Amino acid sequence: MAHDVIIAVDEKGEFQLPDAVMARRGWKCGSRLIAELVPGGLVLKDAPPEDESKCGLT
Repeated sequence: MAHDVIIAVDEKGEFQLPDAVMARRGWKCGSRLIAELVPGGLVLKDAPPEDESKCGLT
């Protein structure tokens, strides 16, 4: 996506990413992301998969 997309933040501080962004990144409901604060904004990145051993599963 080579152009800026303006999205609104709701009263809960939540926002919805456009379907085109979600599809391009392969994100879906439940995808884990890293929110990185950078000068002038915020960058969303794929989070590493959860380590199942940390969840009590072995």
